[in-house]
Amino acid sequence: MKRLTLHSTIASSLLSCALTIGSLVSPSNVLAQGTPQGKFSVPFDFQVGTKHMQAGTYTVAIESDHLMRMQGTTSDSSTYSTVIPEQAIKSQDKGRVVFHRYGNRYFFQGVWAAGQATGHVCLRSRAEKEMLRAANNPAPSAVQLALNQSH
Repeated sequence: MKRLTLHSTIASSLLSCALTIGSLVSPSNVLAQGTPQGKFSVPFDFQVGTKHMQAGTYTVAIESDHLMRMQGTTSDSSTYSTVIPEQAIKSQDKGRVVFHRYGNRYFFQGVWAAGQATGHVCLRSRAEKEMLRAANNPAPSAVQLALNQSH
């Protein structure tokens, strides 16, 4: 009898814990994560983290608050990147992707979906930090491209 009570107490505790965690996850986050956030076309080569990407069309998806997946049209044109959420002052009217430009080199900086106030920003790579430290390179300029929402 004691054994049955112990198992039912553990099962009850696990169920209670699962329901509590489930109530903390908002439905909008569940729908947004892991699904394509949008497509964008890039007319220049760029870098995401340590990965060099060719000019082309890409789909971006936020897998979690700290993981982004970018997929191009070829099998070697995909990558995952660590991102951090960044809060905007208001919801974005249009989706956009942003790159930092240093001369003729571009680094993926972040993505914001239309209708959302939170974007996802990549951490600066070692190569981008070196560009910032170079004495003869000016501060980066921002290049924005449209993010077309996926349906």
